Amino acid sequence: MGLAGNCDPTLIAEQMGRAGFINITTLEFKLPVSPWPKDKDLKQAGAYVMVSMLQGIHGLSVKIFQGFLGWSLPQFEILMLECRRELQNRSIHAYWPM
Repeated sequence: MGLAGNCDPTLIAEQMGRAGFINITTLEFKLPVSPWPKDKDLKQAGAYVMVSMLQGIHGLSVKIFQGFLGWSLPQFEILMLECRRELQNRSIHAYWPM
């Protein structure tokens, strides 16, 4: 498909430099994917990420599974149900590096 599927902070910093920005700094963070952390702020951030993923997972996945992999609509919808269930599982302590 030729798509990376993620943000590359190094590439973005390079592009910003080429665009004329100076003193560019990148910081690394761990963003929880659901509200599992005990820390209040991380818990709230995780809740926002989870809602975003629950709302957007269909749109992010449909082209890959139906368009490229040839899955039927019922197969795809079952997978989406399972993914949404897993996203809400607070025993999974997942995060995204940002």
